[in-house]
Amino acid sequence: MTQARGLVMSSIAAVGSLIAAMSCCLPVGTFLVAAGSAGAARILAPLRPWLFAVSIAALILGFVQAYGRSHCSLRRNPVSILLLWVSATLVLLMLVFPQAVAGFLADRFPAGAMK
Repeated sequence: MTQARGLVMSSIAAVGSLIAAMSCCLPVGTFLVAAGSAGAARILAPLRPWLFAVSIAALILGFVQAYGRSHCSLRRNPVSILLLWVSATLVLLMLVFPQAVAGFLADRFPAGAMK
């Protein structure tokens, strides 16, 4: 019992020391997150058509599971249905108006506000 408690306490201490170390280097951490996002965007840009295809396939599967199986006696969770429709709307907006959505997000989050 004491050995298990020692493992938990050492894990909590490690997380605490990580938070303390990051608190003094917070601007560097923000810069690294921004650089990582830019790098991920550069890598994922050529995969955009494939990612849209996977998104549409997942939405079709979700709609078939939610609405296509009427013989199932389970009730649909309203939160799940709402999330399905919201995700379908977002994917459709990004598919039809990618530049408009990017412009909207750029207007909402100016470069200086993400510090």
